[in-house]
Amino acid sequence: MPMTSKMYEVDRYAGARAVREEQQAVALGTVETIGCYPVCQSPRCFTGASS
Repeated sequence: MPMTSKMYEVDRYAGARAVREEQQAVALGTVETIGCYPVCQSPRCFTGASS
């Protein structure tokens, strides 16, 4: 079953309207699956600093 997408714009006065009509999404290829998220490379993660 192909995936489709349709973009809407929401205006508080007029409601929602379609900006782009429904289009079929095309897959770019296979996705590598891994068992966990990669290690964060942010300096905040390495130093243990919090927000």
